[in-house]
Amino acid sequence: MIKSNFLHWRFIIILTSVLLSSCATIINGTTDQIKIAVDRPGAKVFINEVPLGASDSKIPLMAEIPKKGKVVVEVHAENCKSEYHSVQRTIDPVTFLGLLIDGGIISILGVDILATNAFVHADYDQINFYLDCN
Repeated sequence: MIKSNFLHWRFIIILTSVLLSSCATIINGTTDQIKIAVDRPGAKVFINEVPLGASDSKIPLMAEIPKKGKVVVEVHAENCKSEYHSVQRTIDPVTFLGLLIDGGIISILGVDILATNAFVHADYDQINFYLDCN
């Protein structure tokens, strides 16, 4: 009885893992990595109003941004006009591999679009800010 119950739960866990996975989520994940370069050292960088750090004019900041929801990068520096940039996204072609798994019903519609938003990726891997300072 105990062994049968254990096999039953193991089967459910494996089946759930297979059904809740998709090509775009597995291959590219649910986040994107971008670099943020600012021409002014010490400028404060924020992502969705959460501090990321201070800029260095030689080394860009690395940020991991979620694929789900709107992402706005802000840069503030003393005696400079604040700059804002919304991250733009396009459809990730890897998503369409889900058509081979289950016709895209669960893998694309359920997982990539509704649950993780992994069907898109950032249009660029670096954002450059050139601040207008006094």
